[in-house]
Order: sequence, then structure tokens, then C-alpha cells
Amino acid sequence: MPSRIWFILAAIWIAGALAWFSWTDYALAHNVAAIACGYPDTAAKDYATCLTAKEARTSAAMWNQFFAHDCLWALVPAFALLIFGSLMRRRRVRA
Repeated sequence: MPSRIWFILAAIWIAGALAWFSWTDYALAHNVAAIACGYPDTAAKDYATCLTAKEARTSAAMWNQFFAHDCLWALVPAFALLIFGSLMRRRRVRA
């Protein structure tokens, strides 16, 4: 069983990674929708109407990317931290 510090490090990793991935997914999805709506060549009213229409699909694409890909890359390193902490504790107990 890893010590508390390894659990804290894993939790910090998960929180930071999920915050980073959610921000990048949001920015990417919003930029794709903006390009699809013709930014910056479209009039402001037409652009806002188009962006509102594409907002639901953009949000769905963002959450799909988040759960299908990003959660794995947030959890795997955190799990590796816990395994490493467990191995270090076992090594310390043996010595």
C-alpha cells in the first residue's frame, strides 16, 4: 500500500490533467466551430447564429474526446505513481 504522499501526488496529477485536457478540448471544439461558421469573414449576427446552432454538436464532440481519450491519459500516469509508491514502500520495509 503506497503512503499518503503517493495518493496525494496521484490526485494532483488527475486533477491537473483533467483540467488541462478539458480546457484544450473546449478550445479545440470552439475553434473548429468558429472556422466552420466562417470566422472572421462572417457578419457578427450571422456568426453568432451559426455558432449557437453548432454549439450542441461542439459540446458533444468535446465530451466524447474527453471521455474516450483524455481520461485514459490522466488515469494511467496516476496509477503508475501509485504502483511506484507501493514498490518504494515495499523496498523500504524490506531494508
